[in-house]
Amino acid sequence: MKTSLQSKIVPAGIITIIVLLIFVGAIIGSHEITMDEQLSSSPTPSLANSPSTLPPTATERQLTSDFRDINAISWSSDGEKIVYSDVKNIAIVNLHRDVLGKFDGRSPVWSPHEQTIAFISSFGSPENREGIVLFNTNNNRVTRLTDQNLFAFSPSWNSDGEKLIFTMGKDPNDASVPFQIWTMDRNGNGKKQLTIDYYPKSSLGFSPDGSKILYSISVQDTSYAYHNELWIMDANGGKQQFLEIYEPRAVAWSPDGSRILVKGSDRKDKAGILILNSDGTDVQKVTDGEDPNWSPDGSKIAYEYKDDIWMMDSDGTNKVQLTEGKDGDGIPVWSPDGKKIAFSRNNGDTLFTDESLWLLEF
Repeated sequence: MKTSLQSKIVPAGIITIIVLLIFVGAIIGSHEITMDEQLSSSPTPSLANSPSTLPPTATERQLTSDFRDINAISWSSDGEKIVYSDVKNIAIVNLHRDVLGKFDGRSPVWSPHEQTIAFISSFGSPENREGIVLFNTNNNRVTRLTDQNLFAFSPSWNSDGEKLIFTMGKDPNDASVPFQIWTMDRNGNGKKQLTIDYYPKSSLGFSPDGSKILYSISVQDTSYAYHNELWIMDANGGKQQFLEIYEPRAVAWSPDGSRILVKGSDRKDKAGILILNSDGTDVQKVTDGEDPNWSPDGSKIAYEYKDDIWMMDSDGTNKVQLTEGKDGDGIPVWSPDGKKIAFSRNNGDTLFTDESLWLLEF
């Protein structure tokens, strides 16, 4: 059987292709493309809340696992202890997981004076009216600061721990006698009512220099429905101004007092986590999410987005996802040195289940 010459000769077209492949391979071999170069040559992805890797210097660890529906977290001024609460219980824990105390109450806030914690409790009231109570961690003494016959809520310290702002009234269920904003000295003396009108109010905090106060007003509109508004006033009750932000939640001053961070809406084109100047101008939406919180130096913001903790620069750029998983994470609160974030984590898949206190360390 003859074999044709054509079947033994490689066609010229194939030879040309082989030569080209060898030539291209030589060029590629002379310049190896690294992973960094591939990334730098690719389009920059959007920084809008998209998953990213946990920073290599951040670690998670669990501090406690014994509460339901954690709703408040506050650091001691030295950054060594945390007080937190659910709807009716308060606990103090250190960073070594030692529980230093438990007592009835809610919404604790640690004073810049290391030894005292203000919180809400019915302690000292024969008729179980909740008021502002002080706990001294040095001697475990508990003192009711507000009138035992009145209700009081929303305690918040000024920056030097010498004064408290709060709301007080006769009955939270009686809209005809609305709660008003008050201040008092840290020992309960010098109480002063700052507002007087027909709208219920809630105090939100002193400015860092103590000269201004943020608060919310519950206003009834023409359809008889209530909505909340963000207001600001001088610390003596003067010059009250509506900041044109609606349904404010998780409101916080920037450390220098020039800006306000809030989850809310301007009822125009911005709703979500907003930043505005302290006079209400230049409202900017920085992202979606809940529970925004400034870092101590004002350069970063921690917040919750879709049940995970995120962090971004204070202008809304460089968003980084810090936690990831099916558990519900929330209420991120920076330590005084900015090197840690305490947060709550849901320990199961049901709505009413145990929550634990966790720590992110950078």
